[in-house]
Amino acid sequence: MKKQNFLSRTDAVDRLLFRPLIGIPFFFALMSLVFFLSFRGIGGRISDALESVFLRWGTALSEALLRRGVSALAVRFAVGGIYTAVTSAAAFLPQTVAFFLLIKALDDCGYLARAVFVTDRFFRIFGLSGSAVVPFLLGYGCAVSAVPVSGSEKSEQAVLRALPFVPCNARL
Repeated sequence: MKKQNFLSRTDAVDRLLFRPLIGIPFFFALMSLVFFLSFRGIGGRISDALESVFLRWGTALSEALLRRGVSALAVRFAVGGIYTAVTSAAAFLPQTVAFFLLIKALDDCGYLARAVFVTDRFFRIFGLSGSAVVPFLLGYGCAVSAVPVSGSEKSEQAVLRALPFVPCNARL
């Protein structure tokens, strides 16, 4: 009998996604979906809900402090300054968590390693390797946590110099 060569499902997907004309648009489409789900989808909705809860609490806190005789200037400083700063950061957290969870899911299923391969040629234009795609993606969630740990010190230094130009979610 003649032996037949069958491709596994993973090999077939790899053959398709490693083609530059398909792999790069697929990568951008998938990253668009990740950003949408993180910032407009579930992460954004949870952030909006938290923000409205914190706003109601802040209003109630201001009214309670004013009723107790605390000066308006102190209330504005405490609630308008400190409380608002802390709760703004806390309301922003679900978007960042959703983003990192989705990136982790892509890493666990092996897609990020494939994305590194697919984007390598593009990043070579800028003197970087394809592995720079991971810190740049993470930089959208939080540039501080995107500081890479790469094998090459030269590549790591180049990524560190370029990373501040990634629009970090906290700065947005």
